[in-house]
Amino acid sequence: MKISKHQKTHISFSQDEYERLKNDAVRYRKSIPDIIKAVYFRRELAPPLMDPVDTRKVMAELNRVGNNVNQIARQVNSGVREGFHPLVEDVRNDIGALRRLIMGTDGDCKN
Repeated sequence: MKISKHQKTHISFSQDEYERLKNDAVRYRKSIPDIIKAVYFRRELAPPLMDPVDTRKVMAELNRVGNNVNQIARQVNSGVREGFHPLVEDVRNDIGALRRLIMGTDGDCKN
């Protein structure tokens, strides 16, 4: 299917995202669509790390681990345990990073 140059799409942005785009448009003397196209088409997308079936399995396991970490964090934050909070936060952040990597949403994934 040949796509004409006049294909359009609409994107919603948060207020902060839109302000950043507007400021960059002025700064670089480019239109917002030109900035978005330049960033998107200038880089290669990272290929998926695994097939969809394996992705679902790994994500299910990560969700189970994440649920356990959240339960631990609730106990730590309630004062049941003392001194583990920074480590629990590190684990939560690492699980989030793994999820983003597996789902292919880890930003600019140049290899």
